Amino acid sequence: GARENEPLLRKILHPKEAFTLAEVLITLGIIGVAAAMTLPSLYRNIQYKNLETAFKKTYTRHSQALMSVKADMGVDNLYEEIVYYDKEKGIYPREAEFKNAYYNKLKIVGRCKYSKPIRNYNNTADAYVTAYTSNETDNSKPVIMALSDGTCCRVRVTSGQINIVADINGAGAKPNKIGHDIFVFNVNAKGMLEPAKTSKYYTEDELEDLYGEQYPYKAQAGNPCSINSKQGGNGMGCAWFAFQDVNPDNNEEGYWRNLPK
Repeated sequence: GARENEPLLRKILHPKEAFTLAEVLITLGIIGVAAAMTLPSLYRNIQYKNLETAFKKTYTRHSQALMSVKADMGVDNLYEEIVYYDKEKGIYPREAEFKNAYYNKLKIVGRCKYSKPIRNYNNTADAYVTAYTSNETDNSKPVIMALSDGTCCRVRVTSGQINIVADINGAGAKPNKIGHDIFVFNVNAKGMLEPAKTSKYYTEDELEDLYGEQYPYKAQAGNPCSINSKQGGNGMGCAWFAFQDVNPDNNEEGYWRNLPK
């Protein structure tokens, strides 16, 4: 009987050591500091991943809408039909037809309204992007359609181009910056949707020499997408980089994980 009780006696007489309250508090403090350091980074990564997913869904949806409109209009080359410009009348004769057909495919549910100005790619200026400035009604209040999936878009035929600008997470969701959640797409010469890409980078001096005070041209020149550009249109050429997941300023890095703050 005595031998059988020895383990029990040892547990009573020699209890296992435990953490003191101070040690527990110190450990919790260390965990808290570590969490405070890593959680913002984790949150940003999740946010950027959500933007990337939304970007891909938006591109797919608009590509499908474009092909559907082409079939409904019964044209071989959608681009050639829509960008034909009647010089005598000063209009694109089939622009309204195309826009109505396109918006119908996307299921418009209203209009998007922004409480604050949209910002450019690196947050250095209020954005100046083609499809958000127009002489259709009022330059300060462009018509931006709200779609059934919660996104926004605007279609425009101008300067021999079909421009489609999409807000991939809607007007009410941040960051509302071009190149982050607002992207420019074009219909190419084959009638296919393609992400807009930077054509040339300009220095501030070059912009001044070329355009002076002509802000619309100065803001959008070259379809910029760079951490270094202060143009209001900075971000207009970012869709191609976003599609390829390539940082426009460093091809060794990814696009979405390196968006400027």
